[in-house]
Amino acid sequence: MHTTSRWLGFGMLCALAGCSSDPVAPGASPGTLPPGFATTSIEVRVDLLKNTVTLVPPAAPSGQRTGLSYALVGANEVTATTSNLARSAPGAFFPNKVRVTFDVALTNRLTSSTLVPPTWPNGAAGTSGLLLFPFRIIKVVGAAATQVLASTDWNGDGSAGSGAPRNFFNDNGCPGSGITSDCLRWELFPAPLGPGETSTTQSVGFDVPKALTSFTVYLAVAADIMSDLPAVAGVAVTPPSYVMADGL
Repeated sequence: MHTTSRWLGFGMLCALAGCSSDPVAPGASPGTLPPGFATTSIEVRVDLLKNTVTLVPPAAPSGQRTGLSYALVGANEVTATTSNLARSAPGAFFPNKVRVTFDVALTNRLTSSTLVPPTWPNGAAGTSGLLLFPFRIIKVVGAAATQVLASTDWNGDGSAGSGAPRNFFNDNGCPGSGITSDCLRWELFPAPLGPGETSTTQSVGFDVPKALTSFTVYLAVAADIMSDLPAVAGVAVTPPSYVMADGL
C-alpha cells in the first residue's frame, strides 16, 4: 500500500495559472527569499569566463519525510546534474543579448519514496511530470539580476506553447506582458522518479546581456512524494509477565 505526501517547501501555497510566453526574470533580491529557501533549493552557478556550469553542493539527505502534505521539494529530496554549457553569438536571439543554455537531469535523493507529478490546488491537476522552474537569480557579475531572463528553452513538455510563464506562488494569474517574479517559465521531467533514480536530461536557458560574466540561479522542483514503504496494519503490545513474590 502506498501513501502520498505533498510537501509545500518554503511555506508558500503553489498554484499554476497560464500566462504569456514572454521571457521572464526570476526574482532578483536574496532578501526576499522565503525562510530556508537558500539551503533547500537547487543552486546552480553559471560562469561564462570559465565556461562552467556547476552545482553548489546540497545538504545531506534527510531520509523519509513524514507529516503534512506538501507540493514542492528541495535539495534534501532531489538534486541536479548540469552539463553542456553553451552560449550563442551576441544578438542571435535579441539585440545585445547572449543566450546561455545548459542541460539538467534530476536525481531522487530519497531512499524509500518516489517522486510523482504534483497535485495543485487551482486547476492544474493532471500534470504529467515533475516541474523545474528558476526561482531566483543572484550574484550577477556584469549586469543587473533583472536582466537575466529565462529563455524559451524552458519549454515545458516540448509541445507548442508549453513552458510559458505560470504563477507558482499565488492565484492572481500573470500579466499579458512585462516581468513579474511570481510568473516563471518551467520544464517538465518524466515521472515517476523512483528512489535513487536519475531523470532524462532536459535543456534550459537564459537570455543575458553580452557583458555578463556569471550568475547564480536557484531552481525549485514541484513534485509529490509517494512513500514506497508498506503501511502499518497495526501494532500489538504484549506486556511482560509478572510473578508475585511469596507472602504478598
